Amino acid sequence: MKLTCDQLVEIKAYISGTPRYRETYYELYDHIVNAMEQSDKPFSLDLMKQIVEDDFGGFQGIVKQEEIYQKSVTSKYNRLLRSEMLNSFRNSTVLSHLAVLFFGYMLYNASLTSEINLKPMVVSIVIFSCIPCLYYLFKRFVLDRNKYKLSIKYDFLHRCLLVGCLTTNTFNSLFVFQHSFFGITNHQRVIVLIVIMFILNLYVRSFLKVYNKRIKILAV
Repeated sequence: MKLTCDQLVEIKAYISGTPRYRETYYELYDHIVNAMEQSDKPFSLDLMKQIVEDDFGGFQGIVKQEEIYQKSVTSKYNRLLRSEMLNSFRNSTVLSHLAVLFFGYMLYNASLTSEINLKPMVVSIVIFSCIPCLYYLFKRFVLDRNKYKLSIKYDFLHRCLLVGCLTTNTFNSLFVFQHSFFGITNHQRVIVLIVIMFILNLYVRSFLKVYNKRIKILAV
């Protein structure tokens, strides 16, 4: 049977409160619509309940499957990120790594003979570490502002922004800031900043590639 617009609205209302993410919501909606259109029984709430119970184990089963799916998606994108980080040493991105190392080498040499003002470099690193956060906020509140539910991929984006910001601020608090936990010399701070800069360049560039080539394309 071909479902009417009112019946489609009724299906959406019936399932709207259960799935947390829009990917699973649309998947569940499409499954129920297809199952009801292929059924010989007349449209009814009982038929919807039966389909949900038989095919998904009820709404509790949907919640459990969604949790498993969410963890699987996050793991998938974490693997993609690690893969991009490794591949960056095999493609043209390696030039950016060499540029960072060259800049670090020049800065290191300069720190051997004079006291260097590291504040501009620290500020630049903090701003650079916030790039995943800016992408998250842009996608969440600009691109997806009119979406009915959150994307299941937001867990990955949220983890990325936390890793970038927390790791950078932790290193700065321990070694770089004026009243850092470990009192080290200006020359030693230069070495720490070079390491942070290299890792952050690797991480953020790989994140942007995953975001642009994977997540944005697959977004529902």
